[in-house]
Formats: sequence, structure tokens, C-alpha cells
Amino acid sequence: MRMSDKMQSHSSHYNIGNRTVGTSSGRVLIENLDSVMQRKLWDETLHGRVDTSNPAMLWNNTPSSGSCTSIVHNNPKLVERFAGILRTSFLYCPQILLTDAELFDGIFFLALGPQAINEILGKSLADPPSLIFSGRGNTFEHCLRLFTLRRINEIKPECKDTRYTVRPLELSSMGLTITDDDAVSLNDSFYNELTSRVDAARQGACSIIDVVIWAYEQYWSIQGHTALNDVPVQSNDNFGFLAQRWKEWSDAIAAGRVGYENQENPDFYKPILRKHPSADNVQPKEAWSQDFKTIFRGIAKNSVPIINSIITRASKNSAVSDQAENYQQAVKDIIGDNDRKKPIIKRTKAFNLIDKACNKRWDTCTYNLRDILRDWYQFMYQRTLAFHLDATLIAVNTPENSYEQIVARTAIPQSDHQTHGGCHPVKSTTASTNNTHRVGALVLDERVTSVLGNMSASAFGLFCYQTRTVISKWRNCDASVSIRKLKARTKDMAYSVYEADKEQDRRQEGLTIWKSFVFAAVLSIIAAMCDNVWFGNFQSNQIWIVVLVSWFVSMIPNFIEIINWERGVHKGVKTVIYMDRPDFEITPSSEEEGR
Repeated sequence: MRMSDKMQSHSSHYNIGNRTVGTSSGRVLIENLDSVMQRKLWDETLHGRVDTSNPAMLWNNTPSSGSCTSIVHNNPKLVERFAGILRTSFLYCPQILLTDAELFDGIFFLALGPQAINEILGKSLADPPSLIFSGRGNTFEHCLRLFTLRRINEIKPECKDTRYTVRPLELSSMGLTITDDDAVSLNDSFYNELTSRVDAARQGACSIIDVVIWAYEQYWSIQGHTALNDVPVQSNDNFGFLAQRWKEWSDAIAAGRVGYENQENPDFYKPILRKHPSADNVQPKEAWSQDFKTIFRGIAKNSVPIINSIITRASKNSAVSDQAENYQQAVKDIIGDNDRKKPIIKRTKAFNLIDKACNKRWDTCTYNLRDILRDWYQFMYQRTLAFHLDATLIAVNTPENSYEQIVARTAIPQSDHQTHGGCHPVKSTTASTNNTHRVGALVLDERVTSVLGNMSASAFGLFCYQTRTVISKWRNCDASVSIRKLKARTKDMAYSVYEADKEQDRRQEGLTIWKSFVFAAVLSIIAAMCDNVWFGNFQSNQIWIVVLVSWFVSMIPNFIEIINWERGVHKGVKTVIYMDRPDFEITPSSEEEGR
């Protein structure tokens, strides 16, 4: 079902000068949609009931118990949990930003495809796109080549070999990791054939999608200890379903059902750079290439007091006394400094550094601390990416002791812990340049996401239409809105979702009638007691006392419901929307390399 034109007018505008712009909430980057997080959610939902360790079976076009299509159809909880994440984010902002890793390697986006995901969001063919792919190339195919393939000399600088190979990458959708050594230790026939096919694709003779799939099939064959003496001309279709999904996403972008923006286009990055203070003598293209590293360092440095405090407290309860110093040094190495060390923005390298700090002594406390540091790095990376792309970061249903919730709790002033409507407006801990109040985050309890995920596509579309005014007001909540309005609008949004979850049937209607009868009887008895027994001698005040007591008795069920609601939203899993912009000085160094 389409949403009304009125709601569209409040929600966003699209494709202005190759730049996607929107409401005060702009567009959101969802932390849960990172390819690693998607795979984690996939595995947690399946609970080991299905073996998905063989990528050739998972992404094969032939139906089987281990194929992607079969797994999705036989495990509806996968779609429910993913739909809850998307819809929670969509209610706050109509534009959801997708990165190359999320789209090319995200197991949910590949398993479901663009048509199913647009249906999850209640979109029709007449609606403007809500999914915006932010790529680093002119086309979808160009981005895919950059994401999946590399020249040998780009991996091994001392080598002058310019032939193509597979890019060293942790492929979460396949459960497969390609290391630097793996990529440069294949045989000559593979490199020659792959380079020939890439050149043909660049000339338009074939699709780069088919070339990448062929490369992965050959690599999988080699990893399976099958000799590759003669490179086969035809594909064996082990990853045919993966190729199909990539083509569907490419077609959806071409048809306008999914938006596309090119990060390398000056029309895209120049407006963003105007918001990021930088040295005047740095050219825009150079400033954009340095922007990510500079922002990462600034955000990470601001997080040092929090993460060091977590490390110190956790290490006091550990039998390993030297862990705090090791982890704090790892944090310093990851952040780097302006003069000598560059920040580590490659996740695999950062995770390896964190693991080494454990000294291979895996007691329970140390293991939890390692996970927190991994969460810290993941959060820093995603927060940087959101700021870099001019988006708002949202983390849906974060665990109670995750770094995301620790950041939110740390930023909440004591007086603001008791809030209303299932939300905690979180004041920013950073200083504001104009000394005005700024709000850092909104926090929702997990029931909102659960209810939204259980709705059918048509029910969600109807819900969006019926609550379009509430949604529009909530989308206009940003860091400049007062806490009073934030509380009211977020409470309204949560209340609307809870009301949509209520069921009505004949038995429930009958129960409601009986409750009304009981309350009417109780109020009649109270009125009679007030008149004849309790306040018989106070005729002048009798009517007001009767009204007051009757009102109080009738409101008791509502008071109980409010108390239960308030108790429920202060614990457990939370959704966090980080609305503030980090305050730090951005001074790019001309020596820094591009991302």
C-alpha cells in the first residue's frame, strides 16, 4: 500500500544534483546491516539448525535443504527479525543508506533481494526509493569490481604484476576469508583468464557479475583441493543464485526502485565537506579521500575515556592483571597519532591487534573484554562512516551490555534516567559551539522492533498510512529539538506501535463489557458509601469527594499499565539512534593516504 502524498511531502526529496537529501533526520546508516553483523544475526536466528558452512550449496541455484531460498522459506523468523530492523529505522527516516559491503556481501540483502525488501517496507512501484546505495564508482558494476577484485601489485606492492586476482576479504555471506597470501598464490592460468575476462567486461563484451562469479567458483575449486590446470570456459554455476541476486540489485537501481549515489562525484562530496572544517589549502578531492581517517581519529579519541574506564573496571575482576595495559595500548595503536602513526581503518587488522592483546589467555572476563573492544571498534567505524556520508547512525536491538548501550548510558544525566514513552533522550557529552542544549541519542525498547517485524507487508503499509502524522513528527526529531518534544514524539511513536499490536475478538469484547459493568457497580457502591456512611455530615463537599474517589478508582487500571510500561523500557535490549554530530577539530594532513 502506498503512503499518502501528505506523508511523502514531510518525508524526503530525492536525486537533487546526484545528491540524496531528506528531512531533518536525513538518512540513516544501520549498524546492524554491516555484512559481519548480518551474518551474526543470520547464524543466531538459525541456532545451528541448518548447515550454512558450504557457500557453494548456500548460493547454488539448485533447490536443496541447504540453499538460500529453502532456508528463508523454512525459517520465517529470519525475515521477521530483519524486517523489524528495517522498519524501525524506516519509521525514523524514510531513506536507508546501504554501503558496498552491506549490499555485495550482506547475507540478508542477497538472500531476499530488492523486490522482497521493498515489500517489507510497504513500498509500491509508484513510491520513491527508500534504499539508497552509496557506491564508490560510476555504476553498480564498477563498484562490484572494486569490491571483489584487485591487481596483484595492489596487494603486493613489491611485485610489478598488474594481472587481476580476487580481493583479500572476509566474505561474510559465504563464511569464507581470502587472505593476502591466498590472493597472490594462485596459478598463472587463473590470473591470465581472470584478467582477460575483466578486460572484456570493461569493453562491454560480458557482465562483470559473471566474471566475479567465475573467479569465486575457481577460487572455491582451488580451496577444495581441485587442481586448476585447465581453466574451464563455462561456469559450473556453484554461485548462480548469488549472481542472480547481484543482477536483480543492478536492475533495481537501473529502474529507479533503489537509489544510487556516487561518493566520488564532486556534486556528492563537496556539500558534505562544507560541513567538515578542514585546511583551506587542501583540494576538495584530496580532502574527501582524507575525510574518513580524520573523522575516525577524532571520534575514537573522544571515546578514549569511556573505553579506558571499561577496560580498567573489567580488568580488576580478572585473574589476568596485565590485560588493562595491553588493551589500552591496543586502543592507542588503533587510533594512531597525527604525526607518525595512521589510524587503523581496516577491520581485520584492528581485530587481530585486539586479539593479540589477550596474550592467548582466554578466561571468561578477558573474553568479554575482547568482545567489548571489538564492539568499540565496530561502533567507531560505523559512526565514522555515518558522519562521513552525512547520515544518522542507528543501532537496532543492541544487547544490554553492548558498547552501544554503554555509550548511551554514559551520556544520560542522572536526572534524565526516568523518562516517558519508552524512550530515553540522551544529552550529548560533547561541548556545543553555541552553548545550546543538544541531544545525543534516542533509545527505544525492543518490543517496538518485535511488533514491527511481525507485521505483514500490507499491515505495515496500512500502519504507516494511519500514523503518518505521528511518523512525520518523529522524523523531524534531531539534535536541535528540545527534550520535552523528543519525549512526547517518541512516546507517541512507541504508543502507536503498541496499539497496532493489540488484538480484538468476541471474547475480549465480552471481557471489556464485564469490566465496565464491574467498575460501574464499584463506583455505585462507593457513591452510596460516601453519601450514607463516610461523608454524610459534610454535605457541601460531598459531591466533589464522590467524583474524586470515583475518578481515582476508574483510573487504577491505566496507572498499572503505565507503571508496567515504564518498568519495561528501562532494561533489556534497546534500539539507539545517535542523532548528535561529534564535536572535534578536523585538520587533515596532506601526508595521509586516501581510504
